[in-house]
Amino acid sequence: MQGNKLLKAMKRLLECLLVLGLVALFLTGSFLVYDTLRLMRHAQDPTLQAYRPQAQMVLEEKQIGPEEVCWITIEDTGVDFPVMQSTDNIKYLQTDPYGDFSMSGSIFLDCRNAPDFTDPYSIIYGHHMEQGLMFGALDDFRDAGFAAAHRKGQLTTCTARFTFQVFCTLEADAASSLLFRPCARTEVLEELEKNAFWYETPGQGRIVALSTCTGTEDTTRFLVVGTIEEQS
Repeated sequence: MQGNKLLKAMKRLLECLLVLGLVALFLTGSFLVYDTLRLMRHAQDPTLQAYRPQAQMVLEEKQIGPEEVCWITIEDTGVDFPVMQSTDNIKYLQTDPYGDFSMSGSIFLDCRNAPDFTDPYSIIYGHHMEQGLMFGALDDFRDAGFAAAHRKGQLTTCTARFTFQVFCTLEADAASSLLFRPCARTEVLEELEKNAFWYETPGQGRIVALSTCTGTEDTTRFLVVGTIEEQS
């Protein structure tokens, strides 16, 4: 008799534990879905487009804040973003252009570069997000045909508008390559031509590299590189 009661009690306990486990799985799954949607919403925040410079307009006329240094667009691609710059390369990994916490962060210029893009070589970083969001949009440039057909863009600062012309794509190790520090134009071109997937001889303008991760476990980065020349 007592044995039957004990078995029934254990059965009820197991049923309760099973229900609790299922509820926990449901809540965990719901949170992960919510978190993913929230991350994607931050990564494609439509309110930012209100600050996009229009034709013949410089950035200061519609600037998000003092740390926005430019707006970059490559025509007919997902590259269409404000570019921020802090005193370090950490802040905008998890801060949106409005200054709020965001796991998707912002597109940002290397803190060692001049904010007016007067350096011979500048580096712009962005998270690699799924579905072509943020600098996940750079994945299309792995195809040489796509890269050759989508070379033109614009880079607008507070004082000037530049044409942006893609001429190179490659992968490089962020831990060792000179491409991840401001350096001389000659050095950059030698490194690019030596390691490029796709390369066309660039014009004389200053060089700007767009860099994003290729995975979560290593320091390999994918770069789309172009020149900028000021528009008259």
